[in-house]
Amino acid sequence: MGEVFSAAVSIAAIAASFIPGVGPFIAAGLAAIGIVGGLLFAQKPKSPKVDLPSTARDRIQNIRSSTDSHVVVYGTARVAARPWVFAESNLSDDRLLHLVGPVAGHEVEDITHVLFDDDLLAYGTDIDESTSIVGAVAGTRFDIAGRALVFKHLGADDQDANSTAVAALSNWTSAHRGRGIAYIYIQLSYDKTAYQNGVPKISAIVQGRKVWDPRDGDQSFDDPSTHIFSNNWALCVLDYLTNASFGLGAKLDEIDTASFIAAANVSDELVETGSDSPSEFQVRYTCDGVIDTADDPLDIMERLLSGGAGALSYSQGKYHLFAGAFVTPTRTLTADDLAGELEVQPKLPRAQLFNAVRGTFVNPDDNYQPTDFPPRTNSLYETQDGGFQIFRDIELPFTQDNIRAQRIAELVLRKSRQGITVKFPAKLTALNLAVFDTVRLTLNETGADLGWDGKVFRVLGMEFSEGLQDGVLLTLQEDDASSYEWDGGQVLSFDPAPDTILPNPFDIPAPTNVSFESGDAQLFVAGDGTVRPRVKIAWSAPQNVFVTQGGEIEIQYRDSALGGNPLDWGDGNTQTKLVRGELTVAHLTDVEDGATYDIRLRSRTRIGAVSDGDDADWQRTFQHVVVGKTAKPTTPDTFTVARLADGTRRFSWTHPDAPLDLKGYRIKWFSGTTSDWDAMTRLHPTGVLTESPYETNELAAGTYSFAIKAVDTSDNESEDALFIQATLGNPRLREALAQRLEHDLGWPGTVTNGRVDNKNILRSDQAGSWDSLTDPWDSYTESWEDLLPHKDPLIYETPEIDLSIAATFTPLITPEGIGNATIEMRTGGGGSPQIDTAYRPLETVTARFVQFRIQMSSGVSPQTKTSIEQLTIILDGETLIEEFEDLDTSGADTEVFERIAAGHFRIAPRDLVAITFADIVLQNVGPGFTKELISKSAAAFGSPGRLAAEFKIYNGSGVLADATIDAQLKGPKTP
Repeated sequence: MGEVFSAAVSIAAIAASFIPGVGPFIAAGLAAIGIVGGLLFAQKPKSPKVDLPSTARDRIQNIRSSTDSHVVVYGTARVAARPWVFAESNLSDDRLLHLVGPVAGHEVEDITHVLFDDDLLAYGTDIDESTSIVGAVAGTRFDIAGRALVFKHLGADDQDANSTAVAALSNWTSAHRGRGIAYIYIQLSYDKTAYQNGVPKISAIVQGRKVWDPRDGDQSFDDPSTHIFSNNWALCVLDYLTNASFGLGAKLDEIDTASFIAAANVSDELVETGSDSPSEFQVRYTCDGVIDTADDPLDIMERLLSGGAGALSYSQGKYHLFAGAFVTPTRTLTADDLAGELEVQPKLPRAQLFNAVRGTFVNPDDNYQPTDFPPRTNSLYETQDGGFQIFRDIELPFTQDNIRAQRIAELVLRKSRQGITVKFPAKLTALNLAVFDTVRLTLNETGADLGWDGKVFRVLGMEFSEGLQDGVLLTLQEDDASSYEWDGGQVLSFDPAPDTILPNPFDIPAPTNVSFESGDAQLFVAGDGTVRPRVKIAWSAPQNVFVTQGGEIEIQYRDSALGGNPLDWGDGNTQTKLVRGELTVAHLTDVEDGATYDIRLRSRTRIGAVSDGDDADWQRTFQHVVVGKTAKPTTPDTFTVARLADGTRRFSWTHPDAPLDLKGYRIKWFSGTTSDWDAMTRLHPTGVLTESPYETNELAAGTYSFAIKAVDTSDNESEDALFIQATLGNPRLREALAQRLEHDLGWPGTVTNGRVDNKNILRSDQAGSWDSLTDPWDSYTESWEDLLPHKDPLIYETPEIDLSIAATFTPLITPEGIGNATIEMRTGGGGSPQIDTAYRPLETVTARFVQFRIQMSSGVSPQTKTSIEQLTIILDGETLIEEFEDLDTSGADTEVFERIAAGHFRIAPRDLVAITFADIVLQNVGPGFTKELISKSAAAFGSPGRLAAEFKIYNGSGVLADATIDAQLKGPKTP
């Protein structure tokens, strides 16, 4: 351990790098932007972040660096000791590792706990017998059973160097004081039992910054010694905004103190939690988290603002802070205040709409890990958006309470429905307003009648426009007090701020009584004579003269399999059909049989007004399955199977009266005799066969039933199947990855309901005993074995067969015996367990391990004895043979050849994933030369993960000797 951490870095040298000096630049940037919005007032939803901020990524990760940025802790948070600025082994005792890691680039209130990995340890406190914290000086250090000694330093400007480190280390002196940096000093004793995975991941629970509270007259902004520890959200935002070392560097005369005091008071307000535990009340907003000075300052401010669902503005030379709370308006604007024409956007664009909010907060109960809070939803909003949930994702890195996170999410959700924005050209009478003030609008007089009587809006912007003389252009957004209320978790089921009290003049009714139908009654004959499906759409005409006289019904449809978000129709898959407004029926003819379609329709007037512009009033169906012709096709006339000379099976058929909409044919097989189509297995697992003949080698030798049916484009099968029986010989094999004769191997698997007799044949056991016979027993004419019933079925399970590597193969299983055989398989990839699937019918698979089960049933009567005389297993796969000619084993190494010593060498294949066969041929050697295969799975040279075959050659005296050889390797090829 000592050698690994031999490098030492001075913590004093690191302290200087903790000052990035970005304050003035950011302050200027904010002034130019005018406003930084948090979660509350942002109109455009942000895309979910793929990458977490560094404070979330590295919160509990230890790193080593001499140039890393530092972190700032607000409130209480878990922080990794990062970076390790000093790591050294004591020269006199290399079993002791010394580590120094900062936890904050400033003085902190306290470091209350340290965590080794996720085990929580408290200073000066006995946790339990497993940690055994002894000999601790309360509040400064703890000793874990002699395995670790931890000291904390809170980062005071006058703190001294750690005396224990000074005494123990030659590279740590009294000058290494780390003033202004909170850090922990750790001594780890080498203990392979305690630290099986090396140095643990070490972090601390830190009570962070001391901040200025403008509400406290005893605190001085310029005297840090009077500042106090607080997680009040507004005070933490103020601290970052004014800090010249790591923050935005704003001056005190640039701060609107009154707004920050108001925001701090809002943060301290008690709010009902809606639960009995741990308390019925909690403060409204807190700030508990970590920022990394390497992050973009505007991103940092945005994350800080999320903790109070608030916003920060810069106007009239000062910064103003607003918490997520309602402000009662004191001013009303009317038509008399207008200096021009209003511009009204009635709601957010469709792409920015959402009706549910989900996200993460930092959970102290889960070791301060980011945790999902229960999503906030609203059934009314979902109904308005067409019955589908549309989620907005948020991150709350400075919120550490589940209920508080839900309150913020609920506020974001409700505010999203206050989407009316207004461009209000106001006279100079509005100059006494400020950004983020609330104002009432009364516009129900003649000439400016929007049906608003005291409707509340919030000022989002104020600007002087070139086209507006003696006035100011206000940007207003709809607001309402109920959006900020928390009622114990009950979601509102009504719009708290109706858009208007007048009817909407653009309220166009949608079609009603809409139906969608396909099937036999809707078929039509295409120009090529084929029968095609179509979808009939019927509706009742809207009771609106502007639709029925000159208007249109707009129909949109798309293939469901190609569509994305069910509510997002703006892709290339969507097709549009327009019909006259007075019609009540339309047909979709370019649809595919069996495909699913999303279909919707709405009303449209000739001036472009529609029944609803954002999808709510579309009449629609999702995933309508197009039903084509339901009449079943006829059955083929003839059906034969023949075995070609090379073993290939050829299936042929004729079908002179095939329907025009024929899709193809299905062939099934059954081992034995049957006339039950449903009990059979497809010969071709997917799709249909389109041409006769069809050739295959999928089945082992044996007696089978085969059947064929025709299939049309609606996937209708023939009413009846045409059956044949045939006995097949062995198929044409590609390459056998493995071959087994269970009889010759002595039946090494598991036998159920049977035994291996003295002829090495599996036979079923009798189910009764002497007492089962009826009197008089001597009247029986059968042999003793036939007197009693036999257990049924006789079951044999093979051992698990290991192919050494995952390979693709077709199992060819041929049982011989008495009874009807059912053959099944199960496979695995080589994990734990090796076999990880259930028994299923035989199929072509890719696997490393395979096991087979044969159930031989009597099928006649319980007295019938079942047996398995032989079981042939062939795993038919595609293998590759690689040949190497005229290799001189005394020559130089190549890509495929490595000489280890005289007569000792390895050969690596080029394209094999496993070696199942390896051999060499010696050329022109003297008498007595021999060869030896050492391994088919030797580690290849120069390429980890490859395999090689290893050989040795001996001369007539038994001594290793070189020779010229030819070599051959065989095995599954690389996929």
